[in-house]
Amino acid sequence: MSNIDVNVSSNNNQINVTVGGGSNSTVVESSNKNTILVESVAPAGSTSNIVERGPAGTSGSSGSSGSSGSSGTSGSSGTSGSSGSSGSSGSSGSSGSSGTSGLGSSYSLYETYTQVSHGFILGDVIRFDTGTWYKALADSAQNAEVFGIVQLVNGDSFDIVFEGKVTGLSGLTIGVVYFLSPTVLGAITSTEPSTITQISKPILIATSSTTGNILRYRGIIIS
Repeated sequence: MSNIDVNVSSNNNQINVTVGGGSNSTVVESSNKNTILVESVAPAGSTSNIVERGPAGTSGSSGSSGSSGSSGTSGSSGTSGSSGSSGSSGSSGSSGSSGTSGLGSSYSLYETYTQVSHGFILGDVIRFDTGTWYKALADSAQNAEVFGIVQLVNGDSFDIVFEGKVTGLSGLTIGVVYFLSPTVLGAITSTEPSTITQISKPILIATSSTTGNILRYRGIIIS
């Protein structure tokens, strides 16, 4: 048994094929325009298969592209970067100016009064008795009842400091306590009175040669 393949690539041909016994014949043509004649010479009792195969069909068209795959999951976030270094400190502000030094208070409490022909001057220690101003004196309890010290004189008017700082004085020694004089009207002295019946009345403590702070101490009768 044998196979015979006949391939014809041209058109308008007549193809004659003689087939013996027990043979298979396959004719391949490229077009339907060819004429095929087949003659079998097989002896009696044998078989032959005649197979006629047409030309190969054209290639089918390409299939459509498949749909796109789903997106992959997002990657994990990266680690945070390290913090930046701290900035440099700002420059220090300038120091404030120093306050003035001194003993005691720097404020003054005073009142302005008027009395015709009072005769007072800056620094006089004065008292008030039955509607009239007088210079004080440490010779008795009544005369030593001090109200304050004259700070300013303007005609018949005068300012009396009765607490705090007195300025415009002279001849003082810083840190020394001054007493009401028992012999000079309106004056102060660094010597404390010691005679019986006189009054030991502290008036001020000097904070410089020209200033002092009034002392509000009770007078003591020397006995």
